[in-house]
Amino acid sequence: VAQVNMKVDDTAVASISYMKPLLAVCKLTFTDTIGNPIPVTTLSICYGEVEVGYPKSASFTPTQNPDNLSLTTPAQEYWAKLTLTLDTETSDGVYVALLPCDNEQFFFSVTGSNGTYTGTASAKLAAGKYYPVTLKLNKTN
Repeated sequence: VAQVNMKVDDTAVASISYMKPLLAVCKLTFTDTIGNPIPVTTLSICYGEVEVGYPKSASFTPTQNPDNLSLTTPAQEYWAKLTLTLDTETSDGVYVALLPCDNEQFFFSVTGSNGTYTGTASAKLAAGKYYPVTLKLNKTN
């Protein structure tokens, strides 16, 4: 919410209150089971130990107090996996904004010049927080 005031000389002055981030930001770096970096061209993320899907939507109720805002994901409303295709292959990490969750199991699939790797990880993600994470994945092909 912003308050805008018009001045006499056709200019506007506005002030905006505090804005609260609603997503968690993750830097995901991947290694194989012996610790070698995995180059990433495509990354897919799903809820669950296998490919269940990623939430189709999230909702929040507007309020005057930004501290009271939070995202709510509907129960069992999953769609296709969240898939990111990078312009350039990288082993330095992929940045992803994810929906907050209390204790969720995630399935990861990474494809690059070294093949396809998969794995799972549990996470508690808070809105507005940054998580640099390295995940060990198993080669599938």
